[in-house]
Amino acid sequence: MDIFLFSSWQQLVLCATVFVFFATLIFIMHMCSLRTRRIAVYTGAVILFVVEIIRYFVRANLAGGWSLDLLRFNLCNILAIMMPVCILGFYNKNLLGTCSLLGFIAGTAIVLYPYTVLSNDGSVSYLSAQSIFSHGLMAFLGYMLIASKMYVPNLKKDFLPIFSIFLVMCFFMKLMCYVFDANFFGLTQMKIFNFANLPFEIYFPFIYIPVALLALSLLLWIGEKLSARIKKVI
Repeated sequence: MDIFLFSSWQQLVLCATVFVFFATLIFIMHMCSLRTRRIAVYTGAVILFVVEIIRYFVRANLAGGWSLDLLRFNLCNILAIMMPVCILGFYNKNLLGTCSLLGFIAGTAIVLYPYTVLSNDGSVSYLSAQSIFSHGLMAFLGYMLIASKMYVPNLKKDFLPIFSIFLVMCFFMKLMCYVFDANFFGLTQMKIFNFANLPFEIYFPFIYIPVALLALSLLLWIGEKLSARIKKVI
């Protein structure tokens, strides 16, 4: 099976650097107080929002002007706006839980397996570097929301609300697929899964949703155990 990972050493160094940077930052944050951890979360949310807005300006400049076709509604693109808004705008446990778990899953997955954000020709553009950084930052924020006690996972209470929010996001993505005549379900584009030729009516209920159910329940369980063990450094 032809599975794309990295087409150049520059791409490998980029992803490895982002992974090591945020992993080290998480390690350092565990030695800091809850207040410092929360400041890191708020700071990271601002950076994520600013970088995402800059990305659209860069894409518009490369395209020779602004158009609605520049908008992207992949899960990661939605989270890149949703996470800062939920962290900085207002407190809602279920929304923060959704951002935490989905942000960690999506961010970590792309940094480790960057199939949809790196070019096959081996080049590293600003947009690809920004995308890897943003995904790493999303994974960092997803973890730090738990480490800062801003979100305390509870498998029994949180699973249904978070999964419901995830379904709403999926239906919104599907609506945007029709509106823009595009495929915003990035998972189906990865050769490792090879779902691209399967109809939506097959892969969504029988593959996408079962995988999401398993991943969310597993992360909620791990997050609940992790949250109970995280030390509250004063």
